[in-house]
Amino acid sequence: MNPILSGLVFILVALVGWFAGRYEIITDDGRSHLTKVLFYILLPALVGGGVMKSPLEKDTLYIFSLAIFMSLAIWYILLRIFMLFYDKKTASLLAMVATMGNTGFLGFPLVARMIGKSAMPYAVAFSIGQSIVLMAAVYPSLGGQFSWKKLLSPPMIGMLVGFVLRGVSPIIPHGMWQVLVDTFSMLGDASGPLVMLIIGSSLKAIQFKTYDIYIILLKLVVMPAIFYIVLVKLVSPVPLKAAVLEASTPTLMAAPIWAGMAGLSEEEAARIVAVVTGVFLIMLPFIGYVLR
Repeated sequence: MNPILSGLVFILVALVGWFAGRYEIITDDGRSHLTKVLFYILLPALVGGGVMKSPLEKDTLYIFSLAIFMSLAIWYILLRIFMLFYDKKTASLLAMVATMGNTGFLGFPLVARMIGKSAMPYAVAFSIGQSIVLMAAVYPSLGGQFSWKKLLSPPMIGMLVGFVLRGVSPIIPHGMWQVLVDTFSMLGDASGPLVMLIIGSSLKAIQFKTYDIYIILLKLVVMPAIFYIVLVKLVSPVPLKAAVLEASTPTLMAAPIWAGMAGLSEEEAARIVAVVTGVFLIMLPFIGYVLR
């Protein structure tokens, strides 16, 4: 489907989710269960299925390396800038929400729908790169400790399973291979509508603050623009689009959790996530236009 139309589809499904949340068809408890289904079943299937059908190319390594280097550089520069105007805790929170994107939970279904499942290895490479920066630099700067265990998320396990299955594919009968591919594909296809229902149902009336404008511009405009400028001459169109779309995803949904573990305001982090995600949804058709 045309990326612009795909963006409109995501908006409409999110709107359905908003009504479902508004009238308690999707309750807070129900949303929690749906999130577990998405995170532990559908996203691993989406990632694994994409890896099974796509070869590993040098562009994947470029995106992985640059996701680490550029995310780290941008985060550090923003941290220093914010510390000129805010206290250290507030500056740390703002730098995190301006650079760390919702690359897995939202990014994977978006890439699969708007670009194609063949782009999934590039999306996974970008997401792993940012996860390493989050665990190795951002979280420790907030007072936390690095943990390899947190990097091994269900979608990453799905990726590893996809690589293993792809490696042994020559010894799997063609009919059984097609059954496996179709199973992964069917489960993965359900991730797109479900994630938008979850996000839509979680959006409520929110209060804007002055620095929200800076966060929105940095996360939704500056980040993808920088990645586009750097990657446009290095990789082919499909991985370029995947990296730019991943870079443009709104603030990671887990930001309130990371903030709370570091002694920062969970409420403020959750408010920023809602603001940036809401603006991102409005921008989706424009993002789709850019990705054509």
